[in-house]
Amino acid sequence: MIGVLGLGSDTRRNFDKRSRYLETLATQAALSLQNAMLFEQVQAHAKELEERVAVRTAELEKKARDLERFNKLFVDRDLRMIELKKEIRKLREDARGQVDEFKQAQCMGTFSTFKFSS
Repeated sequence: MIGVLGLGSDTRRNFDKRSRYLETLATQAALSLQNAMLFEQVQAHAKELEERVAVRTAELEKKARDLERFNKLFVDRDLRMIELKKEIRKLREDARGQVDEFKQAQCMGTFSTFKFSS
């Protein structure tokens, strides 16, 4: 029950003839009050949901930034690894060439004059 609706008069009256009208009026008033209360509840719930969405959005944005930072670190690391592998390959090739030159110089007996290039 939301409330009580009382009906009175300064003079004596018979309200029986208007009872259906008065019941309808009371029902409409009760429904209006109930709708107003439900509307307030919906508004409060909507506000709470908006706050929760804002908090969750902030959390997700932070996680997205963290993931982006980690991704950049890994991509940079992978690119650096590729560069290092290329450099190692080049150094191996240079070293093989110097070993071949050294072997040739050894075979020709000019070991003492052989110089490693840098």
